Amino acid sequence: MNCKTDRLHFRDFDFSYTDELFAMDNDPDVMNFINGGLPVARIGFEDIVRTLLEKLSRLDGYGAWPAHEIESGEFIGWFCLQPDRHFENEIETGYRLRKKFWNKGYATEGATEMLKIGFKERGLEKIIAHTLAGNIRSQRVMKKIGMTLEKSFVYNESTLPKWSEERRRALKFSISAEQYVGRKG
Repeated sequence: MNCKTDRLHFRDFDFSYTDELFAMDNDPDVMNFINGGLPVARIGFEDIVRTLLEKLSRLDGYGAWPAHEIESGEFIGWFCLQPDRHFENEIETGYRLRKKFWNKGYATEGATEMLKIGFKERGLEKIIAHTLAGNIRSQRVMKKIGMTLEKSFVYNESTLPKWSEERRRALKFSISAEQYVGRKG
């Protein structure tokens, strides 16, 4: 994919992003709601990226895309539109941004573009997103892009090993194609 919003340029992932992904995934603030802020080992990280690239190549129009700030050209993080691994037969949107790009509206801008692609280009009927109950920032983004709370649930232990059930509590948001077309802004 090669598309742009007012401030973001989305590209296709390739192996050249390994160092940027590793740095982002080792920021404890970025990873707080993903793995508790634990560092990611460098040994084997290239294999993780290789596996990710192979998975993305099989998603047939879905996937994850690195985003760059148009003004500076800097990698800000990634956005996805892909089959969800927690909810069968549903498509999710999500993102992970470098901390220096938080609180600038990029998450909302990129997630809005994912909805546009999902509804206008892929003809989806519904798109979901989910996050831990404590991740208020992501919940705000989901609401800003027109999603509404669908249900609360608990991530399974294999998703967040060694986390208590309380820490694994999560919220699922969604937006339908009809809601997307009828939303303001």
